[in-house]
Amino acid sequence: MHTTVSIVYDNTSRDPALLADWGFACVVKTPDRTVLFDTGANATILQRNMHHLGIDPKSIDTVFISHAHFDHAGGLAPFLEQFPVDVFVPQSFRPDCRDVPIHPVNTPLPIGPGLFSTGEVAGFEQALAVDYGDAYALIVGCSHPGAAH
Repeated sequence: MHTTVSIVYDNTSRDPALLADWGFACVVKTPDRTVLFDTGANATILQRNMHHLGIDPKSIDTVFISHAHFDHAGGLAPFLEQFPVDVFVPQSFRPDCRDVPIHPVNTPLPIGPGLFSTGEVAGFEQALAVDYGDAYALIVGCSHPGAAH
């Protein structure tokens, strides 16, 4: 399975055209699905960086939020206001988003062909597993479980 992962929001950037800001987001593109993993803190910066990288926000069909910290989910509601899609969140996170399907995740769950949630770990955070057939990649937000939060 051919899958790409593009970092669209991070604390630092080697590309001066991309705005750096506290937080994280990436776009995971498989042959069947395009997933926005986290949204960073600011939807304007998120969409600006996506545009610069040639990623059309309309191509996103799923949003996957790792955990409820603002720097990973702060851009969620504004993004969904413009681009309403399915959202997978840890069960402990209750985002204030209307008119979109919110899927609280507690246990491991497939979210699309070759894509799986680990389920909520330690009552706080989930990760995205990508099945490559002969190997898996695990995409994590911060790996907070087990630490005080």
